[in-house]
Amino acid sequence: MPEKSISERAMNSASRDIRRKALQKIAALSATSPDTTFDHSDLERLSKGCLQNGKANGKVNGHANGHSSSLSDSPMNIREFEVLLALCKAAPLLQDRESAKKLVEQLSPYILEAHTQAFVPSPYFRDIEPSPIEALSYNLTAALLTLGINHQDLKQSITELLWAYLRHCLNAAKAASPAQEPASDDESDTEVQDAVNVANITMTVLGFLDATAIYANFWTASERTLLIQRVKILLSEEFLVAVEKAFSAIRNSNALHSQAKEWKRYVRHYAAIGRPLGAMLLQRSFMWLLVAASSLLVTDVDTLRNNDVLDIHIANTGASSQAFPPSDDVVDFDAVETMADMATDEMSLLEDGADYLRLGSTWQQRLAFSVKAGALTSYLNCSFLDEDAADADVLMSWLEDTLADPLQMADETLASVVLRAMALISKLSPGFAPNVTRLLPRFIVQGGPRGGTISLASNCLAYVLQILSKDAIITTLYTFGNVLSSSSNERALAGGANGDLLLDGSAGSMLYTGKQSTGSNISLLTTGEEDTSTVYGDVVQAICTIASSCNDPEITALAQTMLLQKINKISRVTDARIIKETATLALSGGLLEFRALLKIYSKICHDGVAQNNELLLDAVMSARNFLSSTLRKKTALHDIYLEYLLEAIVSKGDVYHGQSKAGEGDVEIAARDIAQLLHPLAILMSNNELASDDSLSEEISSLFRDAWFNIAVHGFATNTNRGKKYLNELRHIAIHSKPLVGEQRGEQIESDIELNTVLRRGMSSENESIQKKRLTALLPSRASDIRSLSYRKVIFLQAAYLVETLRADSGDCAKALIYFMEPSMRTGDMSNAMEGIVVAAMGAYLKKTLSGLHPTFSAPYVAKQLALIFNTCCHRIDRVQQAAVKCADSIINSVPSALCQKLSLFTLLDLLSLMWTSCLDAETDEYEWKSSFTSARRKVTVELSDDYNLRRRTLNNLYKRAKGWVTSVINIAPLDVKGLLQTYLSDYDDDGAYGYISLGRSFASEMGFVIPSTDQRLAAIDPHGECNINTASDFIAQYTTRQEYRYAETLPNKDAEWLHFLPLGERRGSLASKSGNECDDAVTVLSNIQNRTLKGMHIPIGELRDVLRRAAALLCRSQRDECAIVHHLVVIPFSIFTKPSIKLGISLWLGVINENPRMEPRILMEVAQQWELTVHRRLGVFNVKFLHPDPFYVAGEFAPSNSANLSKRQHASHNLLSPHMRLLQFLGSHFNASRLGSPHTEKTFLRLLNVTLDGLAQTTGHPLARELRFQIVLFGLKVIKHVTALGFHPRFVLKDKILSAALSWFTFAPRWSFGGNRLQLKAETRLLAEVSVALKNIQMVVETPTPLSKSLQAKEDLLQILMESEQTRLNVWLYPLGEPRDLVTPSRGSKAAIEYAMRALECHSVDVTFFYVPQIVQTLRYDVLGYVERYILETAQFSQLFAHQIIWNMKANAYKDEDSKIPDAIKPTLDKVTDRMIAEFSALDRDFYEREFAFFDEVTSISGKLKPYIKRPKPEKKQKIEEELRKIKVEVGVYLPSNPDGVVIGIDRKSGKPLQSHAKAPYMATFRIKKNKTDMEGTDDMLEETNQTGEIPQDNTVEIWQSAIFKVGDDCRQDVLALQMIAAFRGIFNNVGLDVYVFPYRVTATAPGCGVIDVLPNSISRDMVGREAVNGLYDYFVSKYGNEDSLRFQEARSNFVKSMAAYSMISFLLQFKDRHNGNIMIDDAGHILHIDFGFCFDIAPGGVKFERAPFKLTTEMVAVMGGSTEHQSYKWFEELCVKAFLASRQYIDKLSQIVLLMMDSGLPCFKPETIQHFKDRFVPEKSEREAADFMRGLIRKSQSSYSTGVYDQFQLLTNGIPY
Repeated sequence: MPEKSISERAMNSASRDIRRKALQKIAALSATSPDTTFDHSDLERLSKGCLQNGKANGKVNGHANGHSSSLSDSPMNIREFEVLLALCKAAPLLQDRESAKKLVEQLSPYILEAHTQAFVPSPYFRDIEPSPIEALSYNLTAALLTLGINHQDLKQSITELLWAYLRHCLNAAKAASPAQEPASDDESDTEVQDAVNVANITMTVLGFLDATAIYANFWTASERTLLIQRVKILLSEEFLVAVEKAFSAIRNSNALHSQAKEWKRYVRHYAAIGRPLGAMLLQRSFMWLLVAASSLLVTDVDTLRNNDVLDIHIANTGASSQAFPPSDDVVDFDAVETMADMATDEMSLLEDGADYLRLGSTWQQRLAFSVKAGALTSYLNCSFLDEDAADADVLMSWLEDTLADPLQMADETLASVVLRAMALISKLSPGFAPNVTRLLPRFIVQGGPRGGTISLASNCLAYVLQILSKDAIITTLYTFGNVLSSSSNERALAGGANGDLLLDGSAGSMLYTGKQSTGSNISLLTTGEEDTSTVYGDVVQAICTIASSCNDPEITALAQTMLLQKINKISRVTDARIIKETATLALSGGLLEFRALLKIYSKICHDGVAQNNELLLDAVMSARNFLSSTLRKKTALHDIYLEYLLEAIVSKGDVYHGQSKAGEGDVEIAARDIAQLLHPLAILMSNNELASDDSLSEEISSLFRDAWFNIAVHGFATNTNRGKKYLNELRHIAIHSKPLVGEQRGEQIESDIELNTVLRRGMSSENESIQKKRLTALLPSRASDIRSLSYRKVIFLQAAYLVETLRADSGDCAKALIYFMEPSMRTGDMSNAMEGIVVAAMGAYLKKTLSGLHPTFSAPYVAKQLALIFNTCCHRIDRVQQAAVKCADSIINSVPSALCQKLSLFTLLDLLSLMWTSCLDAETDEYEWKSSFTSARRKVTVELSDDYNLRRRTLNNLYKRAKGWVTSVINIAPLDVKGLLQTYLSDYDDDGAYGYISLGRSFASEMGFVIPSTDQRLAAIDPHGECNINTASDFIAQYTTRQEYRYAETLPNKDAEWLHFLPLGERRGSLASKSGNECDDAVTVLSNIQNRTLKGMHIPIGELRDVLRRAAALLCRSQRDECAIVHHLVVIPFSIFTKPSIKLGISLWLGVINENPRMEPRILMEVAQQWELTVHRRLGVFNVKFLHPDPFYVAGEFAPSNSANLSKRQHASHNLLSPHMRLLQFLGSHFNASRLGSPHTEKTFLRLLNVTLDGLAQTTGHPLARELRFQIVLFGLKVIKHVTALGFHPRFVLKDKILSAALSWFTFAPRWSFGGNRLQLKAETRLLAEVSVALKNIQMVVETPTPLSKSLQAKEDLLQILMESEQTRLNVWLYPLGEPRDLVTPSRGSKAAIEYAMRALECHSVDVTFFYVPQIVQTLRYDVLGYVERYILETAQFSQLFAHQIIWNMKANAYKDEDSKIPDAIKPTLDKVTDRMIAEFSALDRDFYEREFAFFDEVTSISGKLKPYIKRPKPEKKQKIEEELRKIKVEVGVYLPSNPDGVVIGIDRKSGKPLQSHAKAPYMATFRIKKNKTDMEGTDDMLEETNQTGEIPQDNTVEIWQSAIFKVGDDCRQDVLALQMIAAFRGIFNNVGLDVYVFPYRVTATAPGCGVIDVLPNSISRDMVGREAVNGLYDYFVSKYGNEDSLRFQEARSNFVKSMAAYSMISFLLQFKDRHNGNIMIDDAGHILHIDFGFCFDIAPGGVKFERAPFKLTTEMVAVMGGSTEHQSYKWFEELCVKAFLASRQYIDKLSQIVLLMMDSGLPCFKPETIQHFKDRFVPEKSEREAADFMRGLIRKSQSSYSTGVYDQFQLLTNGIPY
């Protein structure tokens, strides 16, 4: 029965606790509700629960209403108490002022009579901690104080209420305080009742004091002082004596008294929780109120809530010893003095009762120590505020006395205060610091405190030591070090667990939230060896703490050295302590000390393993684990530690490496050494998430691989005892390790397995046999393959098996596929064995998945792995694909639900789209190889090979597999999978797809139509003929329904400006069902959108789509005309006029026409009108600025080819033309759909056609406009054929206009194409064929031929011929390998022609004419009338750059020889023009000219000064160059002649480098150039501003380093011409968007035999490659970029092909000779570049034509391009050569004229027949196809040429140039 009652009481108590929490939750929710007011709220209903039986409203609010009735007359039951408690807890949450006021009124009566409140006897009150009396007082006070803090207007009334409460308590205390006679044995009930009354007062005051200490910020500083004084009066000596007597009486009372039993329980309970009831407990609460009051004078309450006030002092006294009060309080020094006096009085009382306390209980002592801690803290606060009010000497004496008392210092709370106070007083009064530094070490060694106190003492000692010199710190450390050397073992010690360092250990104090002590009471005095070890441990801790706190690497190094020297000199226990503590110390030390410590750990660990010393091993393990859990990546210590752990694992066993047979003991020790490192490494990797860290260096990755190899060598495997023991650590390391073959390994030509030395460790026949047996046990199905493997390969596979099976067992099975990137893994036994490992890993993964016991192996997680494997199915390496497909099959067969997840299925569909796009890339962007493709929505990324055949195979295989996979899951879950497919189709992201074709979406539709095999009914339907029966209708119906509700209520942009016009609460479809108001709203919204478009404001396509869709929905259902809405629906897309806007518009127009046919005429009329406006406004194809200028009419650039700019131009052109193309498709489609319909519609089309044909006459001849122009022609032909509303004559006129429009295309020079879009070219050829057929189908027969009909027939015949020719030309460009600008400087002699030429030149910008400076100078030879001279002089007036270049060129052409001895016939003319030009310079221009030419003469003259040093060693020549460079002063605004677009701002004085030459002294130097980002005119402006202001403008500039070669005695004019021609070819290639590469670097001839040459950046000559011991060009590419599978190699090969094609074609046309390997460069990107054009046109080295091949095409070049003429890269090379040749043939005359004007310059490369030979090489007599075949013949001839090799051998023999 008693057991039952106990059980029932426990259940009732639990239900009561639930009720209490529920009430508090209700009150809190009501208080935090934003709409809550007190009336009619849950708070009011709870308040009514406070009304006890018989209590009227007036009684409850008796204090407020003036009634005299008392609440305490009626005892409080548990229900009322719980409600009151809930209201108090909710008080801080109340935000409403009125509610707060009413709650104050509700609580007021209770606080006033809390000291007399009686309680109905109930066992449930026993659950209230610590007692209902104190809890009531505490919660009432806290509630009122928080209400006053949060609602300032209530503060006054609450203050008065609390003062009243204190008065009531004071009166009650006085009544209970008179001296009473000692109680007799026969105590009366009256005496016990009096004692109970005093006890009631005591406990309610305790609650009040604790609450006021926490919320002391309720009062101002002066009010807090008054509060303390009043409480001090309350706690008079008489009252405290009465309290002691009262609790004594209760303890000794007779249990028969009605209340004595309950009070005895209270007394016992308070004693049990460490708060014995009595006067001391009151004193403790009062002291902490004093602490709170004094602390708030030092800092603000928010800081105090989270920090100890002494810690705040320590933090704030780093720079100053003076504390500052909060800004809102002014320190009242009288109040400070009052508080100091109270603390002093309390210290006196404690000293007087010290002897008595020693006889008290432990908890009584702790209370006294807590009081003392509070008094010391308060006094210290006062010392900081006013040193006169609180004497530091007095405080120091107290602290010393306390420190000397082991009993008091055993209390952690008091010890914490004393130690920190000593540190702070040393800062406050530095004179105390030396004494403190003597006291604290003695305390640490002799005081016997707990571990936490030792740490604090050490920190405080370090804090004090910072005041003193560094020598004091070192002395202290040596003092401690001497203790470790002492042999004394008699110490007074205290042991215990580390505790929190707190001021107050009470559970009730909340001022220092969460700071309850957790220390344990342990015996104070012990003796023996344990004592000695403890002392040494404390000293070690102190040394480390002091050193760490100093944060000085030198101190840390000293402490570390000192401690490590003690190892093996004291005891193993001390050694273990040193090992652990130095790990903490290392975190604040230097890198060298950290490395030294790690080495010592390794030695200790090795010795521990050898000696089986578990104590040392545990210590080292603990230290390493601490470092692993503390260090974070991206820090130096972390990197060192990670490298240390890995190197330590790798190094184990290295000592017996190479031995034929290592001892078993050595192997065992090495294995145990490795085992000691596994746990720390696992922790380090797990804590730093190394699995996701892609920034690991190759060195660290290599160490990881070697570590795993060594682990495998030493027998750690899943089937060995050693491996099983450490399986958990190995698993964590495996999770965070990269695969043992990283992706970059696939780029290496040699296998890492063959080169790795770790894999050879322990290699012997016996070990090999053991390892093979072990691996065979793991992979029994691969036993035959394993037998033939070498030892190295077996170890590698062992490691791979261990890593990947553990990784798979942890949830990642996809990374195992990466191993097949390793070259040795792709074929043979190794490949088979690796496949077995992948199968094993997959098996482990699926086994765990199918168990269903692990949440991280559920279907969504498997889907994530499946998505990764799908991605690998598209890998650029075929073997990786094969393995991935098998893994995908395995997962889908075992866990088909994995493919029923969104992630995996959508990834598969995205991959289909990406692979389709990658294959299409060969057609849409020919030659521009792109390796990476990413889906827009899900960011799925694939990296692919440049082999388009492999791409196509991959796509086909993936498509077939995907069909099988998706079909299999549709068969088991048809509705779910089809639902996901519908979701995928809803995600519209195909805007970037070509022609809006997305294979993923097409495949999703196809699969959605499939009949699942599990649908027996549908599967039973017999096929009928060729009818295709599927579920398409149901699939589309469900999809349509989903679209309706999917977007029913959502809006894409909640911030759109137009939303305030719309009734957003209405459903989307409701617009159609509303009256005219909704239409008016729609018109308003559309008008707003249109106005924004007219202002040029950007409107997101999502916002536009939503608005126009709403408008279209309204039109679909409207029965009215809605002209305004139709107008806006058409005008808005036209106003924006982009491809997306027009596409959206067409979709909506067709939707409205089909849904509501009566809207068709209006929509068509609006479209026609807007089309006409595009013609009138010159938009799209009618844009007159849509130009395709002649390459010779644009600025020539001496810069590398830039494919990115070509791509931008191509995309800009497509964007310009696309709107009209889309509209034309719409018009053509609708015309055919509406044939034989309304005659008005036909008239609309006829008008639109006439306007369009007229507009075509004004359009330009851009190559990309060809398709659109002929689409318009084809549309016109269809209209004229089918229109019925047109008479015979008008039909004749319209056909004539159509023919004229078609012929207008042929008024432009022949166009190839622009860019590499083969699909467009194919479309154009088909289009021309269709136009031809359409023409033939429209025969207009007349009985009697008329002039008009004859003219029409002639035009038609001409057009047919021209279109046939155009088709032929396009086919040559499309299949170059076979079928499946007028230059303004004319020929010499014509005066009129020269006059015309000069006028034409004046029409061009200086950017264009700048390119032809050499030709302009040569034209002076024929300038009889002075036109050229006038042009030069006038241009020089506004372009200083032009003037300078002309002067330099005229100087270079003044003489025929390099030594300036033979003047040219033109010299007098050149001198005259030069003198006139200089004479006409302004003062500013002349000054700039003189500075520039003086600067450059200084730079060039160095070459001449080097001539005496030609035979000297290179270092001596370099020294001379640097000496001369140091003499040069860089004037403001000067520039290099070869870099006129930049200003020289500095010289690298140490960059001088002499170059190899037999008789001349060229040298190289590097300059700092500030370049303008704009054109040459912008550079002129920059130079002008620089000369005027003396400062270089900073805006729109960039700084670069540019190296240049300076020559004296070398004629550079021939290089100038050759590079000018290369730049011209570059312009031609750009003109057709041909993606080839040349780099016409700058060369400027500045005087006879003098010049400056830009150095090609980031490049190396082919002969330097040979000198670096690389066998050939192919080997160089492999060594630099990786093997052929690597993306870097393929990208470099692509660059090589593009540059090789361009330079080969140019080399043939310009007849570049002397093409040895010294004149061929390779840049970092893989481009081939040609330099040094001393032999071109009709001269060759030595006059002998060794080089008879058209251009240099060696075997090694072919090897780089695939090694075979059938390789894709080689075919690209051929095609690009042919296209470059075809593109250049159109400009024979203009290219010839550049050369022709230089014929009389005296350059040795010219002969009389040079120009004719040059023209002949273009084979102008051949057709385009014949020319293409001719170029292919040249390629074949060059490849098979024997002379190329002969010349290279000749250069090797004569000049030492390797090949």
